[in-house]
Amino acid sequence: ALELKPEDSSLLILLGTAYMNIHAADAAIDMYKKAIEINPGAESAVAYLNLGAIYANLKNDYPTTLIYLEKYVELAPDSQDTDRIKSQIQQIKTMLREKKPEL
Repeated sequence: ALELKPEDSSLLILLGTAYMNIHAADAAIDMYKKAIEINPGAESAVAYLNLGAIYANLKNDYPTTLIYLEKYVELAPDSQDTDRIKSQIQQIKTMLREKKPEL
């Protein structure tokens, strides 16, 4: 299907999710980023959410996690999980502040 519609961001998101399901995080990241490149708007909100999850849970890269989760909240403010994601964002910000050494 992707060969027939290489510019279909929804197919790229589905493929990214399939890669996640088989624990191929790097391939999933590539698919989600391609989907965002093609369509950076609200239609790709789930790609931002999933990238945030990958960077938090598999890469332990919390600054990057924040970028993706904040973009998700911006694009999907009325989503049923927005409050949960906002709470996670605050938890990550608190954790990052606490990890920084005092100057």
